[in-house]
Amino acid sequence: MRNTNEPMFVITSYPPKGSLHGKKVGGVASFAKNTLDSMKGYRFTVLSEVIDEQETYTEGQNTIIRCWKRDSINLFSNILKAITQYEKKEHHQNKLLVEFEFGIYGNPFITGLIPLLLILLKLKGYEITIVLHQVLSNLSELAPHLGIKKNSISSKVQNLLLQLYYKVLQIIVDKIIVLDEIHKQKLVKNRTNKKIFVIAHGVENINLSKIQKEPLSIRDNDPETKVITCFGFVTWYKGIDLVIDSFSKYLKDNPQNPYKIKLLIAGGESPTQKESPDYQKFYRNIEEKVKKISKHAELTGFIQESDIPKIYQDSDILIFPYRTLMSSSGPLSLAIAYEKPFVISKILEPYTLTYDLNRALQDGGLTTRDITVDFDNPDSVLNIIDILKNKDQLAKIKQVAHEVKLQRCWSVLGDRYKEVIQSPKG
Repeated sequence: MRNTNEPMFVITSYPPKGSLHGKKVGGVASFAKNTLDSMKGYRFTVLSEVIDEQETYTEGQNTIIRCWKRDSINLFSNILKAITQYEKKEHHQNKLLVEFEFGIYGNPFITGLIPLLLILLKLKGYEITIVLHQVLSNLSELAPHLGIKKNSISSKVQNLLLQLYYKVLQIIVDKIIVLDEIHKQKLVKNRTNKKIFVIAHGVENINLSKIQKEPLSIRDNDPETKVITCFGFVTWYKGIDLVIDSFSKYLKDNPQNPYKIKLLIAGGESPTQKESPDYQKFYRNIEEKVKKISKHAELTGFIQESDIPKIYQDSDILIFPYRTLMSSSGPLSLAIAYEKPFVISKILEPYTLTYDLNRALQDGGLTTRDITVDFDNPDSVLNIIDILKNKDQLAKIKQVAHEVKLQRCWSVLGDRYKEVIQSPKG
């Protein structure tokens, strides 16, 4: 094993200085920082995106170099230049970690050239481990999200290119880390699995006893109010509109809101999509829908890092009405971190194939049906209300979250990342 005192290069999105979450970066940024912080004894040279200006600074033992911009063709030369420069300053390990999600480096053209960058880095002698945050099998499932026509010739061509892209990545890199068993299964169909590893999405080790519970304003000082929360950037694939429509129907059928249910959409515009006209139209539509039921629902906009504990601690249940399963869920990992009751859409049911969650459900006497809801059903909110009324089921789901938290704590997963990165090539 190489001397881990030697720093390792990492290419990733990264949060603003001194923070874990940021308005101008997506979920990969906080994930990356948690990953690096969990790998005790290692030092990293992080090549990350420019937020306000190019800068270089240190956080702990790590050097953060903000050297590339999204959508810029100069991204590639800037990364190679930074690596060459810092190789000369200090000897680095021949290991390279890359965090990858569609959109974090830029538009499809820029993303399509990422394999060329990886090839050049391989030629420089680096052994590459890539963390695939998304494994997509059919772009038609994301047609409205991407602004393409479902089942069109264009989408079919893009599907073929997507499959080719994954195959090329698997050939180039030495190791692939995915965050759920289902994502490994999607890749294994195309190629041997010897270089593919599953490490579940890490969970922040939050000491709940030290967090003071603060009532959310949406409760209107009524302790009997039940708050149903969707957390995270508002996007089509997360199914936010399905929940709003179902909640609107519930209010129309029950104008007095007898169960005192409030819907909290704790998030704002996606930083990687907000420039898209299709996305802007979608987000404005969400705003209009919420305005119509504003007495019982709230769209918060971006949640500051300091407000995240309050949101999670005082929500009665977290819901994940996703339309498609293309990645692990950062907001779900936070629900687990705060040991909150949660439900997922039927589309996300394959999450339960991952060993720790599957085992926790079995140990708690629950099945996948106990934590899944069909959000395509116009009355899906009634299913959530039924769960909220079942105190025994809520307690069991909370225990599931507690058990999974113990397995997915970043302090535990950090050792797993080190094992994979330093292991012989697959």
